[in-house]
Amino acid sequence: DNNIWGPYAWDEDYRDTARMRDTYETGSAPCKAACPAHVPVQAYLKLARDGKYRESLAMIKTENPFPAVCGRICNKRCEDACTRGSIDQPVSIDAVKKFVAVLRDAMSQLFFSLSVSMGIMITYGSYVKKDVDLNKAVSQIEIFDTGVALLAGMAIIPSVFVFSGLDGMNAGPGLMFISLPKVFASMGVIGNVVGAAFFIMAVFATLTSCISVLEAITANCMEVFHTQRHRTTLALGVIYTIASVVIALGYSAFYCEIPLPNGTVGQLLDLMDYISNSVMMPFISLLSTILIGWIVRPKWIIDEVESSGVRFHRKQLYIVMVKFVCPVIMVMLFLQSTGLLAKL
Repeated sequence: DNNIWGPYAWDEDYRDTARMRDTYETGSAPCKAACPAHVPVQAYLKLARDGKYRESLAMIKTENPFPAVCGRICNKRCEDACTRGSIDQPVSIDAVKKFVAVLRDAMSQLFFSLSVSMGIMITYGSYVKKDVDLNKAVSQIEIFDTGVALLAGMAIIPSVFVFSGLDGMNAGPGLMFISLPKVFASMGVIGNVVGAAFFIMAVFATLTSCISVLEAITANCMEVFHTQRHRTTLALGVIYTIASVVIALGYSAFYCEIPLPNGTVGQLLDLMDYISNSVMMPFISLLSTILIGWIVRPKWIIDEVESSGVRFHRKQLYIVMVKFVCPVIMVMLFLQSTGLLAKL
């Protein structure tokens, strides 16, 4: 920048002798005082600096349950009041808040929502006919998946906050089984109807997801062990059911509190969520980017996309992303989601 640095910049009595006459030994920081929600800015900035993104997000949500949304419309009064601005530039508080609020949860949800790292895309992709326009299919998946997610968020998040407050917002994987039932119970008689309809639809949604995952496992077992489909499906279905029942009873019959490596404490469902979403999915995605970007090579994928005669317009972007950008992101996401980044 154009600042001329000198002794004034590191004067230990700077705030008393330089420019800021209206400062005090104790009290709220100017950034926190200027924030309409009175969010503890200094606290969550320090946690984010130390790589403790989950704790930083929890700190923000003590005063603001919608940091990602508010971060988009915030007029940044905290940055106007930031004392760092009297030296050079104020701290980018709003940018840090949006990063902490969106990145981890969005990336974890992305894996599950798009069936990445579970073999589903590869398995069902192998069944697609050669004349299918993959460009168009991918665009449709992007649009409908994002649209459904936005609609679900607009319906569920406000109701959970109204009826269950910040505790409901921070429920994590237990949101569906703990926070939402409280919402339905607070709605009176109509809540029984709405709750029943919701969980019936959730059963069908879960069933279709289970079938997708089971098909990926079944197809691979049939190929590896040369078994028949119905026997393989039956055996895996029994294992699947037993595991699901045990995990579902993790909040009642098998209730336990398990400390997780990321610093949180959870039950069986939280443990499975941590293993799948925080460990396995980012790690497998990292291996996939290395396999496609450097071993199989992107050209093989591009040729497959263009096999129907439709040009792959984003091929150059795809090459750069899969070879250079995605591996770095996956490494960082893996370290952060597992809690290892905070310990480095």
